[in-house]
This record gives sequence, structure tokens and C-alpha cells, in this order.
Amino acid sequence: MELEERPSFFKALAGDFSHQLRIPHAFVKNFNGRVPRMCGLRGPCGKCWAVELEEIENRLVFHNGWQRFLNHHFLEVGDFLTFTYDGVSIFDVIIYGKSYCEKNVEAAKSRIGSVVYRTSTNDCAIAENVFAVQRVPRSVVIAAGLMSNVTITLQDPAGRSQSVKLTEVSRGRLFMLEGWSKYCKENQISFGDTYPRY
Repeated sequence: MELEERPSFFKALAGDFSHQLRIPHAFVKNFNGRVPRMCGLRGPCGKCWAVELEEIENRLVFHNGWQRFLNHHFLEVGDFLTFTYDGVSIFDVIIYGKSYCEKNVEAAKSRIGSVVYRTSTNDCAIAENVFAVQRVPRSVVIAAGLMSNVTITLQDPAGRSQSVKLTEVSRGRLFMLEGWSKYCKENQISFGDTYPRY
């Protein structure tokens, strides 16, 4: 299907869009009565995310898989998305931020940061946005009596020390900011690495 013939729609992100995103009712006709169970959302980087199309309360929505797309692109209230359909199963997505210009995902990633996720062990995993910020586990915050706007010292296995500033983002959640990026680079820390929870 030629680009100029490809049907499209837009969505301004508002309300609760964290788990699903509704497809406009008027757009459904473009499926010609054959709504695919799965589709692909191709982001600005060219990578494609598999997302399930599901009818919920008589509304067709992007459902399972949508949250992964949302998280990767750091979508937030006020963002504006266009979806262009290839006529088979792929939507090309362009993302605009609050500036009304195309969103710089890497800049948003550095600004918003990521959160530590738990592994199946008692260790903590390094967040995907490893070089920007790193959340301090609540158990460590409580055990060490840590507070916001203080500087702590991290020591690597070689005995080298690095000062890192803690900042409270919300509701007592502390993140390592200034100094953390340098520590990561010097110790070649990457996404998925784990460290003991003392």
C-alpha cells in the first residue's frame, strides 16, 4: 500500500493509558472486517513491538504488549501519537512531545529515568536507564537510615571510591544521581547486572 493511501489516526495521551489504548471506532473499518489478533507497533527507531488487539467493552484497544511500547518510549500525559496502518498488521508510530515537535526518546529517558526491578533472588537488578539514575531499594534506605540530599560513598571491588548524591523523587523513593554515571562507566556496569542487597 502506497504511503499516501495508508490510513492513519492520532491519539493525544490523557487519562489512564498505561495498560491499553483505544483505537478510534471510525478507524476500525480499515480492517475490512478482519481485525488481526496481533499487530506490530513500529517506533521511530524502526524497532517493532508485538501488541495484541482486543475488544474490551465494545472498544478495540491495543492491549497486551502496549505497556512495553509505552515504557520504552517514556510516553506521558500530553504526548501526541500518530498511527499509520500498512493495511496488513503494522502501525508506524510517530511520537510528539509537549513541545509539539517529535519527541527525543533518549532525552526523555535521561530526564525521567528508570526504576530498579526485582529479580527472582534477593539481589537488585540494574535498571535499563543505567547511566542516568538508579533507585535505592527501600530495604537499604531503611536499614542504612538514608535521607534525601545527602552524599554517600560507593566502593568497588578494587577499593576505588565514588561519591554519589541521593535525591528523593517521590514518596520517599531515593535515587542515585550525581556521580552514579561515572561509577557505572568505571566499573562497566550494564543493564541486567545485579548487586547484593545488604
